Amino acid sequence: MPNKLRIIGGSLRSQHISVLNEAALRPTPNRIRETLFNWLREDIIAANCLDLFAGSGALGFEALSRGAKSVTFVEKDPRIMQQLKQNSAKLNTVNTQFILQEACTFLKAAPHQTFDIIFLDPPYAENLLQPCLTLLIQRPFLNPHTKIYLEHDHPLSDIIFPEQLTLSKHKKAGQVYYGLLTVN
Repeated sequence: MPNKLRIIGGSLRSQHISVLNEAALRPTPNRIRETLFNWLREDIIAANCLDLFAGSGALGFEALSRGAKSVTFVEKDPRIMQQLKQNSAKLNTVNTQFILQEACTFLKAAPHQTFDIIFLDPPYAENLLQPCLTLLIQRPFLNPHTKIYLEHDHPLSDIIFPEQLTLSKHKKAGQVYYGLLTVN
């Protein structure tokens, strides 16, 4: 039976999405989502977003609830993708795109498209943060105002980011380190 996760703000506030009971899924906790969307308050309106390791879809659906123009959900697991589509239908969201593909493969092959906000929360143990950031810079995904949200299990201040990106905000909640990168 799926778990439930509540959208915490915006037009879909208090609506629930179903999240499969999968060990690989670790939805962003409410407290972190609240901080993140406070940081993005002015940037989220009419933003085109990329939820690169969509998982539960908590970040993408929260973005839509708070005024994002569109969200592209990228997820490699077919069962998780099916749950994302069911949640989208239940919430009656529009301007969503669902791509069943591994994230790095998507970044290497996607057509030209820039995003205003990118949610980058890869599985910690797979060490995909650096390769994804490199691909985001090499391909035309970023515009001068793009914000990239990161989650990791190690301090973000210890990571060496590509010179085109600056860690502008970061915090820790429990065992999760999270923050925002901005384009220089």
